[in-house]
Amino acid sequence: MKRLALLVPALALTAAALAGCGKEGQPLAPTAGPGPGGSGTVQDQSLVAAEAARQPEYVEDGFYESSDPIALGTATAPGGALSVQDAIEPITFWRSIRHVERRFEFAFADTDTTGRPTTAILTVNKLMTGSFNILTPDPSGGFNRTVVRKPLEDHWVRRLLFKRVPRPDGDGDDAGGLASGGTGDARHGFWRLAGITGVLVNSRDHQTQIVSLKLQGGGLDTVISDPLQFFRVRNLLKLNPLADITLTATTLQPDDVVLLLSRDHRLRLTPNGDNTYTGTFKVPWVLGCRHFGVNALSHGTLYDDQAAYDSQTWILPYMVRPMVLAEATH
Repeated sequence: MKRLALLVPALALTAAALAGCGKEGQPLAPTAGPGPGGSGTVQDQSLVAAEAARQPEYVEDGFYESSDPIALGTATAPGGALSVQDAIEPITFWRSIRHVERRFEFAFADTDTTGRPTTAILTVNKLMTGSFNILTPDPSGGFNRTVVRKPLEDHWVRRLLFKRVPRPDGDGDDAGGLASGGTGDARHGFWRLAGITGVLVNSRDHQTQIVSLKLQGGGLDTVISDPLQFFRVRNLLKLNPLADITLTATTLQPDDVVLLLSRDHRLRLTPNGDNTYTGTFKVPWVLGCRHFGVNALSHGTLYDDQAAYDSQTWILPYMVRPMVLAEATH
């Protein structure tokens, strides 16, 4: 069973707490940070958090915290195959995340003529702890498989960009926000989500790094070199349903284990022996904002029972757009 993220309920609780509706002792830790040119009030923070909670498809990735086992398969290219130096032979692996600590940071900028900020950046942090588990075969050939467990500490981070739109003159309380689909009030205007980054997940003291991701297919040919770059919501990568996308990941080592992750499947990318890894995935039918991730693990993470867990993951958003149908002819 997939483990669902709880960022949106946490953001909703944060908004309520900042607005004065939170219960005493709630485990919330919003950090207000004045950005260049302005600082936000508690009310602004509450409105930004409420707007983020209103659009969960742009906040949550939907799959990283899953405890579903991933079958490793067999690498077919040099650098990823089992060698005599490997201490263990992994069959499957999975993450058991037992505790998640969330922290939200607000930064405001770009004041208007009234001295109020018009730009806000919400940084969402999660610190996840638990274990990284590797199922290995019985060395004697029997049925007594064993599980190697390594301590896991992952830091998950994403940023969201908001713009404040002043309420139109003459509108009543909340009129501007409600009419435009934003979250706001008469005094503050309303905040609208304008951009999002991808997600970066680093293990503690990680050495493994993803350098870039190249996506080709369905009219797309692009390279991503920073998962925390902002994408305007209206300019997210747009993919057609059922398009075949070829993904090439570049890391720092030729023997990493690199996997494609999504809500629906897991796929090991094929190592090419030159620090690149390639695979193909099919865009789902479901329209709207979706995510895919690439997880790079050091060779020792999976093949050495004494090596530390060493991982980096990039998770990127994209938009599945409706198919353009041909007009009927008579």
